[in-house]
Amino acid sequence: MLMRKIPIPNQHGAWAMVILPFIVGAGLGGISWIHLPLFLGWFSLYLASHPLLMMVKRRRERRYYAKWTAGYMAMAALFLAGPLMNHPELIGLGLLLIPGLVINIYFAMKKNERAIVNDLTAIAGLCLGGPIAYLAGTGSLDRMAGVIWLLCVLFFTGSVFYVKQLIRERNNPQFRRYARVYHILVLAVILVSEFWIVAMAYLPSLIRVLVFSRHTMSPRHIGMVEIGNSIAFGLMILILL
Repeated sequence: MLMRKIPIPNQHGAWAMVILPFIVGAGLGGISWIHLPLFLGWFSLYLASHPLLMMVKRRRERRYYAKWTAGYMAMAALFLAGPLMNHPELIGLGLLLIPGLVINIYFAMKKNERAIVNDLTAIAGLCLGGPIAYLAGTGSLDRMAGVIWLLCVLFFTGSVFYVKQLIRERNNPQFRRYARVYHILVLAVILVSEFWIVAMAYLPSLIRVLVFSRHTMSPRHIGMVEIGNSIAFGLMILILL
């Protein structure tokens, strides 16, 4: 019998959403030893989300995916034991993931995982990695934790608009306008806020949505642009804040 592939998330853009906010939160909160097991636990939770959703979509294979879900959750529990003992407040942030997970399960049941609402819900949940890492570094949740989360949510929401207009909505000029308007509005709102200086971190996103919107690009090239843009955003946030 052929061995089945290990079930891992196949949404490549989501990997950046798992990693980047965490790095930003750790960088701004102060990196310590606890971030290593915390990230491994956070990453394990993300891995567990895939077989969990597959249990809903492929009911005939529910037992197989249930085993992997349990395995990933066990890994998460192992890695998170130490961080949770040091910072019990992390439990409260973890509970915020539950409503989003319920929404993701709903869209998985409807087999409509590409819906924009589902994407935005996933972004909101994955970007909690920023406040989680920040809390682990500072020992407290202050205003900056919320700022980190919001800045990352705004950035990755722009990525969703950008990628959709190049792939699923490539023949929809109205959606292309939505993508441009969104990026312009985000930049404008940040410019009039007290954190106006971080508007520079969103300039590459605006430039790429204006320059590449009408170009036909392969998924690989789209991914390369997004990786570069994500790295630029993360570095600029760490420098500017």
